[in-house]
Amino acid sequence: MLHTCYIHCIYKAQLNPFSRLCHFYCRQPSKGNQISFGNFSCTMQRLHWGNRITNTVTATFRQCSTFEVGKKVTLTRRFSEEDLKDFAKLTGDYNPIHLDDKVALSTGIFVGRVVHGALINGFISGILGTKLPGPGTIAFSQEMRFPKPLYIDEEMTAEVTIAAIKRKFLECNISCFVKLSSKVVMSGTATVIKV
Repeated sequence: MLHTCYIHCIYKAQLNPFSRLCHFYCRQPSKGNQISFGNFSCTMQRLHWGNRITNTVTATFRQCSTFEVGKKVTLTRRFSEEDLKDFAKLTGDYNPIHLDDKVALSTGIFVGRVVHGALINGFISGILGTKLPGPGTIAFSQEMRFPKPLYIDEEMTAEVTIAAIKRKFLECNISCFVKLSSKVVMSGTATVIKV
């Protein structure tokens, strides 16, 4: 179901170019310059009233009602040694249990280098933002657990399932596991907003 809403902004150009007053309301679509992206489209009309610039933006987006409880996306991924090095470089997380086999083995807990939990969660972020719910998804909250370690080059299966729909919020169940050994490496929930 598609809804069309308008954001009406008045810019006080002479007093303060960054000051604006916005009103949000819904009505029928109007003509204008239209930009589309995924499930989102935008129509903008620009009018000059003396020292005021008025922008009327028409935003068309997919409501949460277009999604169904139980809808699921499943993807697989293997993280390589280079993936872990790149992630460490980007985040500054050079914990040797992720980068040094000897250190990981010396813990007596791990049998090799462990994939960063945040890297696994980043893969989930990619699913939420591009697959389900898809483009325009905004994260609201997350709760994650890491019961077992994921090792380099292990094939991980990630599942995201819509568990509940509450107005503009989608609650998703998340499970990441290794099929070969049936071990769960990450599980939890995410609440997102789909615009």
